[in-house]
Amino acid sequence: MSTPARPIEVKAEEVGVLANAFPMPIVHTVTITKPVNGPVGIRYKGQVEPDITNITKSSPLQGTVLRPGLVILAVNGVKVTPNVSVGDMIKRVPGGAALTFVCREQPTKESPFFKTIVAPSWKHHPGVAFAATRGETLVQVSRVFQKGPFTKKGLNVGDIVLAINGAPVSKVYQADQYLQ
Repeated sequence: MSTPARPIEVKAEEVGVLANAFPMPIVHTVTITKPVNGPVGIRYKGQVEPDITNITKSSPLQGTVLRPGLVILAVNGVKVTPNVSVGDMIKRVPGGAALTFVCREQPTKESPFFKTIVAPSWKHHPGVAFAATRGETLVQVSRVFQKGPFTKKGLNVGDIVLAINGAPVSKVYQADQYLQ
């Protein structure tokens, strides 16, 4: 006579799959007025994902959330690429105009599965549709429109959206509102 199988007890810390499955990348957006004469006061190293190395004292960026160690993702809505340096992107903005930097924290081993996508906003058509998932606690991309700002930017159907312009989203209406 065989004994019935006992259920195996699994402790939460042994599984850990969903303990921190969707870590939130921290994104900072800072807009300043570009000085008419003189530098902006940001130093960086690297071309593909440039790291901020220094913010000059008494520069327009001093006192903002930007600091050494952040990665520059975009300047005035244009994604940083190996083809154009951040310095050239800054030079193209005329003095006295708004200058916006989008930066993120360096990824850590706790957050290896996120990507940040920078695309210009389209007021009348966001170019993406969202759906609720996981009991309406997460926002998932349900459609990426062919002629929208997210085409060929790496956003895919099924991706989980954690934040838009640095603001956390957990509901579809929030994602729609932040893109407007």
